[in-house]
Amino acid sequence: MKTVLISFLAICAIGILAMSKNGPQLTKSEDVNENTIKDVAGRTLNISNRNGSIYISGWDKDFIQYVFTKSTNYGLDELSKVTVEIDKNQKSIDISVRPKNNMVRVSVKMELRVPMNLLLGSITTTNGSIELSQSLGNTTLNTSNGKIIATDHQGSISAHSSNGRIELTNVSNSVTAKTSNGKIILSNIPAITMARTSNGSIYAEVMQMKEDAVFASSNGSITLVVNEDINAEIDAHTSNSKIVIDGLDVRVETLSRSTFKGRIGRGGPTLSARTSNGKIKMEALPHTGELF
Repeated sequence: MKTVLISFLAICAIGILAMSKNGPQLTKSEDVNENTIKDVAGRTLNISNRNGSIYISGWDKDFIQYVFTKSTNYGLDELSKVTVEIDKNQKSIDISVRPKNNMVRVSVKMELRVPMNLLLGSITTTNGSIELSQSLGNTTLNTSNGKIIATDHQGSISAHSSNGRIELTNVSNSVTAKTSNGKIILSNIPAITMARTSNGSIYAEVMQMKEDAVFASSNGSITLVVNEDINAEIDAHTSNSKIVIDGLDVRVETLSRSTFKGRIGRGGPTLSARTSNGKIKMEALPHTGELF
């Protein structure tokens, strides 16, 4: 029996060795494309990536400078199966990653320096992070698997990630943020319409209340740092924790361990906070502790 077992293992080892010699070899390959796009004034930039991160930062030049890096572990032939197309018309500049089929194993990292007065429209990737800084526009950010970070953005942002955190700072107009699995941090933003996560904490600074705002987490705490000069109704509930009001001047209507309804100032739009499994804390600006 021992001789038979040794013979069987030897045959398996030979088979594996033969497969490794005859099967596909993992070969790390890259292709870097660096160039510029001129005559971009008055247009909106839209980007659609398939598999890879997108990094956009503003600068004081009047043209776009980009670096697109295609990467694969399956050799140069695999890189040739993906192209990056740039279509410029009178209204927009559309940059799209085009694979030959859905089986292509290539990622594309997209790094762009853009004029700070160039409008950003739809920025999308199916598997990677999105990061913006010093940007402009009523912008939509979407990724299926990655974080979203934006700082110093003039305009509004709608951010959605299926799996990753969202962090928006110094946005001049309204924002919405939704992720299926990750925390949300919103700071120095005049108007927040919605912040929703299925599995993560929420930290938000509520500066103004021109319309209803919803903060919801299925499994995480919610911390709201509120400007006491706003006029708003408050409706907060947690299913399995407590609600803490810290240093915030409010008129109480209903108060229990898990539910709070009240009013700030003269009342107005509704500030709603909901979590199934986490604490809700509301405090007055400025926030002095750690975010989480």
